Amino acid sequence: MEELTKQQMVLLTLLVSFVASIATSVSVVSLLNETPMTITQTVNRIVEKTIEKVVPAQMAQMLPTPPTPKEVPAASESDSIIGAVEANLLKMVTVWSGKTAVEEGVEHGIGFAVSSDGLAVTDKNILGEGADYSVVFPGGKTYKAVKAYTDENSGIAILQLRDDKDQNATGTPSVSFASSEPKLGSPVAALGGKEGATVYQGIVSEKTKGHIITSIPFKQIDRGGILFGTDGKVLGMNSVAMDEEKYTISAASILSAIANYRKDGTAQKTPQ
Repeated sequence: MEELTKQQMVLLTLLVSFVASIATSVSVVSLLNETPMTITQTVNRIVEKTIEKVVPAQMAQMLPTPPTPKEVPAASESDSIIGAVEANLLKMVTVWSGKTAVEEGVEHGIGFAVSSDGLAVTDKNILGEGADYSVVFPGGKTYKAVKAYTDENSGIAILQLRDDKDQNATGTPSVSFASSEPKLGSPVAALGGKEGATVYQGIVSEKTKGHIITSIPFKQIDRGGILFGTDGKVLGMNSVAMDEEKYTISAASILSAIANYRKDGTAQKTPQ
């Protein structure tokens, strides 16, 4: 025999192994055909169980290890407050007297928009006896406004915003009210100050019928501002009584005043 190359030797070895495997398989099949049925069934069950256990394990080793999911850090309370402040700032308004240009009017105080059909609320004590006003949003958008409704019991005044055609404004931004009252000790934040852009933080310290008391030391200039939770939902409107008592008129009272105004169906009615 001529000398074989290395590649030919490898091929020959593989061929011999293949033939031997076939011979072995034939022999096993022949033996199984000659053995009793009970032994054949036992062998088949052993083979099946072996395949069930070994093959999946081998395949699992071949599969790549899935990456460990990264944990997403939970938002901190300060991050939540910042987001809530930014969202509610857009709904704050400053209230000016008269239908004239803001530069010619007198600034009365602050309030906030409560519906997309042009309703805003403020503390009735900052408006005085007038009926016509202007409100300005943080971005500079200005609307004429009519004092449409006053709830003497709660101290809420509702302003109806008007567009350039003297129609009820539509598409105005509005706050989202909380669906329930805050619990004692809940962290809260508020917007106040001359432009409604001063931020305060505190906790709920007491609750009375229609009012929420917090640790925030409100001043007269903060009347008409928003109190809200870390989720940004509005809890009420801040006020300061003549005797300097500081409190927040609850969201439920505001919503009740709005419902009464809509039920009356007139933008000019201001019950005394």
